[in-house]
Amino acid sequence: MTILSRWLSAEPKFPLSPAHRRRKPDLRLAVAAIVRDEEAYLSEWMEFHAMLGVELFAIYDNDSSDGAAAIIDPYVRKGLAVRYPWPSLQGWPSQKAAYAHATMTLRQQVRWLAFLDIDEFLFPQEGRSLVETLAESEAFAAVRVNWRNFGHGGHQRKPAEPVIASYRHRMEGQPASGFLRRKLLKVKTIADPCRITEIDVHSPSVEGLETFGGGLLLNHYFTRSREEFDAKVARGASYKRSGKQAALAGRRIAMRDAIEASTVEDLAIQRFVPELLRRLDGLPRGTLVAAQ
Repeated sequence: MTILSRWLSAEPKFPLSPAHRRRKPDLRLAVAAIVRDEEAYLSEWMEFHAMLGVELFAIYDNDSSDGAAAIIDPYVRKGLAVRYPWPSLQGWPSQKAAYAHATMTLRQQVRWLAFLDIDEFLFPQEGRSLVETLAESEAFAAVRVNWRNFGHGGHQRKPAEPVIASYRHRMEGQPASGFLRRKLLKVKTIADPCRITEIDVHSPSVEGLETFGGGLLLNHYFTRSREEFDAKVARGASYKRSGKQAALAGRRIAMRDAIEASTVEDLAIQRFVPELLRRLDGLPRGTLVAAQ
């Protein structure tokens, strides 16, 4: 079976062959993300990660119907982002396909490639640079960082302040059930794209050593406000068949309830808020795509 036929059969992971790095990469850190109707969050997410050292954003636009392109395109003109139209095809795993494309495209250009969603914020435990922190993991092919799942923090509607300033309470402890443990005890990965051998949303396989944590933290704002969560559930996911949307909604509600069952205040990211606010001053912030 060829690599292409394995991809088209929508197997759990996309197989890749590791590549020899032919030259010193031009960039130290890039991020790949797939977005759909994320206009309200993109400026904050991109400014935050650029502030901490991300040098390139590979953004895969998955049939957005809002103004996401207008938020991304100024970064494209500055050479800080590339935006790819990335429509959904029936039975095609859009997110994994996007990550595979980013891996193949950026292999020789970047040392580290992070795979993140727009509700995930990656930052160093100490210092203010992701690049400097990742330099301590130079011997590794991949760094895995655990989710820290944040709840709505009492917000009924989308707050005016940025996400990282508004939500300060995360899930305490671990969910007991097997299903919720599988869904909420996740990692995201920053890897050497030359050493990735299989694509996966959370844990792509790599050739070589890997480490966990690496001096990094990852806040996952899965819930946001109740208003925003309701809109998220109503939108579903464009890559899911219509018959699976109800099951997806049920899983998301169960995950929200588990996060909200017991929370603890977590202020680790708050030290970045003042500078982020300065960077966001005057930038378009977008609007929430409401539930229909």
